[in-house]
Amino acid sequence: MLPQGCDEIFLVTSDFHMPRSAYLFEAVFASKDMIVSVVQHPARSGCQVVQATSEQQSGKSSVSTINGQSAVVRARNEAHFIKHEVVQIGLREHILGTQIPPLPHWSLELAESQIQECLLQLRAQ
Repeated sequence: MLPQGCDEIFLVTSDFHMPRSAYLFEAVFASKDMIVSVVQHPARSGCQVVQATSEQQSGKSSVSTINGQSAVVRARNEAHFIKHEVVQIGLREHILGTQIPPLPHWSLELAESQIQECLLQLRAQ
């Protein structure tokens, strides 16, 4: 999975996607009994903060228009996914044929608090 002796990775993804991504990377490494530090480097998403259409504001737009969603909508969708789906669905279907046990509950709570902080920052813009 990683070169021998590798004990640290740098995870770079959009700010609103970082909490879920970090949780999933850490869960996969733990499931393989690997001790790997996931160093987070969130990048500003570049999404518009506010969106005009009601379909996009509701977060119910199709996958094909996800890149047109506002940063607030995408962060809100991430918050929902972390709270309701990452353990129940994401860990079972993330890597086909691989069972990934959930991390301790505090780790999921940390991901939830990180995405809530991201939402607060976006709404303050």
